[in-house]
Amino acid sequence: MTKKFEVAMLFLVFLLTGFFSTYKLTESPSVWYDEGIYFQTAANLAQGKGMNFQFAPGHLEDMMSRFTVSYPFIYPLAAAFKVFGVNILVGRSLMVFFIFALSMCGYFLIRRRFGVNFALGALALIVTFPPLYGNGKSILGEVPGLLFLTLSLLSFQYAIKFRGQSNLGIILAGFFAGLCASTKPVFLVFLPGFAFVALFHLYRGLLSKKQVVLGGIFSLLPVLVWLFIQFKSADSLNTIFTFYANPYAVKSILGVIKENLINFITEAGPLYLLLMLIVWTSAIFIRRLKKISISGEETIAFSFCILISLAYLRIQGWHRYIFPAQIVALLYLTPSLSICAGWIAEKIKKQKISAYFQKFGTLTIVAVLLLWGIYGVMFNSWVASAYKVDKTAFWENYFKNSSVSTSFFFYNAPEVAIFSLNDNYYQYLPLPTAGGLFGEEWLKVIENGDVDKIIVRTDIFGSQKDWFLKHYRLEREAYKYTILIKK
Repeated sequence: MTKKFEVAMLFLVFLLTGFFSTYKLTESPSVWYDEGIYFQTAANLAQGKGMNFQFAPGHLEDMMSRFTVSYPFIYPLAAAFKVFGVNILVGRSLMVFFIFALSMCGYFLIRRRFGVNFALGALALIVTFPPLYGNGKSILGEVPGLLFLTLSLLSFQYAIKFRGQSNLGIILAGFFAGLCASTKPVFLVFLPGFAFVALFHLYRGLLSKKQVVLGGIFSLLPVLVWLFIQFKSADSLNTIFTFYANPYAVKSILGVIKENLINFITEAGPLYLLLMLIVWTSAIFIRRLKKISISGEETIAFSFCILISLAYLRIQGWHRYIFPAQIVALLYLTPSLSICAGWIAEKIKKQKISAYFQKFGTLTIVAVLLLWGIYGVMFNSWVASAYKVDKTAFWENYFKNSSVSTSFFFYNAPEVAIFSLNDNYYQYLPLPTAGGLFGEEWLKVIENGDVDKIIVRTDIFGSQKDWFLKHYRLEREAYKYTILIKK
């Protein structure tokens, strides 16, 4: 493949990525619960209020030990807010940057190991994968964490290729591994694979003791910063371990494991991951049979996907928790398909069929997956379902037309609070799985009728209607929310 053709293909792929990642950016997907929490935390930091969360006017609390993202994501988001202003467009524009950066790093990771053709195939599969935009356009930590993961793998790849010439590669590999693990707890499982492969390469003489020590130190530093920032306000170490061991306070772990195992064969997202892992495992097995070594960065990536899948079994089966594994597996799917197709072709006795299968087998599967992905992004996915929604525009106009003196109470609706144009509001977050009912002490302002308006999810309002209507009446309903005004 010529350089010009590669550049032309990259231009087309990133043109498609640009369209998918920016189309209806502030509306699709709709702003949701976790996004509202992270947005507010970064906004408060940008405004000089610390990495805190507001529950009442002038009353902010350090909630980092209860939330699942940390400084590798919150700091860049706060910096963007500081420079460009605090609004949903700025936050999601930063996420577009992360999407592009992840895609480019993934491309170079596969290109250096398997060549241009496989890298283009991997890139095309990534940027047509609907969850990339469902999770990536939202202000969440998954895509930033994946960016640090791929940067760590790239740096490790560099360290092995140029071993003995420089320590920079392993230092960067460790540093980005630490940032990755510190972004969200889901990425903590990246560190065991990284450590094991580094030690194995020490045993094989591919890394020196000094390099392994450097990698360990620089991976530990970001984690120590994370521990200090995240848990300085925690009640106790027992609270921390309890939360991370069982974040949703599941009573029957075996029941959840059984249900999630069923999900791997009955639901599209987990099933897709399972099939990719089967192909990847087969490709690794075939290469080992042929005495072909598996690169260190691929071993780290594979172990990460396996550990993510195992961790997913113990929690509520939301597909967002396996999204990081899906992205990493997609990077290695095209070369793995080619290896498996080549092995199958060798077993086919008829030469013409064998040659055709080896030449077009992988291309056909990748093409089908690309068409399926494009259709999903455009018509049949969570992100596509919001293309005709104007919820963000509604809330922006609603608060723009509200009096600056009006006080609000956001009852379990942090995703709406981000549209408030001032700090004259209260919040309540019932998060029993995170260890409490936060902001509960401020419910008295509703009980006493001391706040002007309440915004609450309609389903919650319906279950507590008598309490809410004691001092308030219905103003209107909008989307899934009910707006109440003081009588």
